[in-house]
Amino acid sequence: MEKSQKSISFYAKGFILIAIILLIWELAVRWEYIPELVFPRPSKVLIKGFSLITTKDFYKNIFLTLFNWFIALITGLTIGLIIGFTSGINKKIEQFILPISAFARSIPPIALFPAFLIIFGPGGFPIILAGILGGAIYVFPIASQSAEASKEKFQDLSIILNFSKFEFMKNIVIPATLISTIVSSRIAASYVFAVAIGGEIIIGGSNGIGAAIFEASEKYHLEEAYFYILFAGMLGLFIDLIFTTIQNNYSYKG
Repeated sequence: MEKSQKSISFYAKGFILIAIILLIWELAVRWEYIPELVFPRPSKVLIKGFSLITTKDFYKNIFLTLFNWFIALITGLTIGLIIGFTSGINKKIEQFILPISAFARSIPPIALFPAFLIIFGPGGFPIILAGILGGAIYVFPIASQSAEASKEKFQDLSIILNFSKFEFMKNIVIPATLISTIVSSRIAASYVFAVAIGGEIIIGGSNGIGAAIFEASEKYHLEEAYFYILFAGMLGLFIDLIFTTIQNNYSYKG
């Protein structure tokens, strides 16, 4: 097996493209191809951002969103991993879990926000709950397939090593499933982050990136709203790069 040689520098052209898009946006507004009342210039957005990052509210918003994201992601990954592993090694359990999983995947967690708002009220709990559901849905099939594949692939090895069933699961199947799930959780991490911000916008609240975007938009403070949007994008990119690094370090080509 050969380890992937991709590094973050591999995606440098993508960063250049982002810079070009921002430059085109800036020039298009300056030359009045795009009305500034709709799209303020990135330079003004950044100037506003420099003033925002000196306030406590800015960091409070960032911290709350990242907190909701982290709790939802870790809990969702854990639940998805446990259920997926169980169904992957037991066909009888898989018969019960797969229909429920397919049903849940058809319902975007964001669509549950109105119901969660009625049941739990505004706040972080319904946002975390929706994120947990989203993370578990993404991780479950990966864990299930990995557990099933590991069980079949290394069955003969366990016989050679004279492993008991418990030792086989503990030393081979569980580690293989865990590593495969973590390595493949990149999409889940980005998705749960988007769910957290979307929940703050839809459900509302006094803090969080989504709440700040919604409040600034309502007050027509466009530079502030766009800075939070751009900052959210940069955070999402940073999260994606972290999980890309994990993939590059632990994934192998068969």
